[in-house]
Amino acid sequence: MFTKNKILVTTLFVSLFITSYSSHAETNIPAATTPDIGIPDKLAKSIRSAFYTHDNFIINAVANAAKKSNPQLSSKIENYLEVLKKEDDIESVNLVSIENTNSQKLSNLAPAAGDSKSDSDKVEKNWKGSLELGASFATGNTEEQTARVEGDFEYIFTDKISNITKFSTSTNKNNDIRTEEEYRINNQTKYNLTDKNYSFVELEYINDRFSGQDYRISELVGFGREIYKDDKIDLTAEASIGARQTKETGQSVDNSILAKIGGDFNWKITDTLKFGENLTVSTSTASTITKSSSFIKSDLTETLYLKFGVDLEHISEVPAGKENLDTVTKLTVGYDF
Repeated sequence: MFTKNKILVTTLFVSLFITSYSSHAETNIPAATTPDIGIPDKLAKSIRSAFYTHDNFIINAVANAAKKSNPQLSSKIENYLEVLKKEDDIESVNLVSIENTNSQKLSNLAPAAGDSKSDSDKVEKNWKGSLELGASFATGNTEEQTARVEGDFEYIFTDKISNITKFSTSTNKNNDIRTEEEYRINNQTKYNLTDKNYSFVELEYINDRFSGQDYRISELVGFGREIYKDDKIDLTAEASIGARQTKETGQSVDNSILAKIGGDFNWKITDTLKFGENLTVSTSTASTITKSSSFIKSDLTETLYLKFGVDLEHISEVPAGKENLDTVTKLTVGYDF
């Protein structure tokens, strides 16, 4: 009983499929590309529509019904099914080819985007700098406060041109009496001649209220060379010539021709510990000034560091009552940016 009902339902379904489904399913079925195969158009469309449902039950039901109603066409119906299978394979191959082509286009675009991002990552910032702060306070029999601020800022305009500005200021009070107040600023603009050689223009201003001089201003042009450089050691030397204006307290401005030589040595002892030394000697008709700045720098983090330094400055000719040698010992906390 169940088998008869199933056959009845299948026959009814096939009849409905042949007469109705084939008429409106054409839009989702690939166009026929095969020549005349000797099957009536209506029957061929029904078989084709059933085949492209890709449902084996429907395909077999429609094909069997077509053979039963047209036994003389059984072999042609089988041949047509084989043709449809081959056609379906072609359509699948074409579809895969299209998908692969699109994937290839996307993959070709992806590296480009990646390269762009990589290039962006490779672009180094064209400026850097540091800021250092130090202070000490004493109470009791002696009330003393000392503060010091130092910093530098470098800007790279091009591969050839760069500019670095260094500044420092310090002040000291002892029992509410100011005993030290100094301001220094130095600006140097460099032009790279080769990988190792460069020319530069340098300007410097110094105002030390307790040195017997109101200010010193220097203008220099010079030549520098990187003598040695590797992963740990960097050594450079400079020579320059220019002019200096010196204003001693209560005196007129003294203008003089100036010659200056200097060297800069940096040693990366470990990944977090560095030593540096800067030595300059400048001579003019007024005086000869020798300055040495030494430091040890210990990195606390990628940007914070602790720095211990000693500055020595010797001036050959000083006002009466003033020392020739000034010594500054400093401990500062710095920030690289």
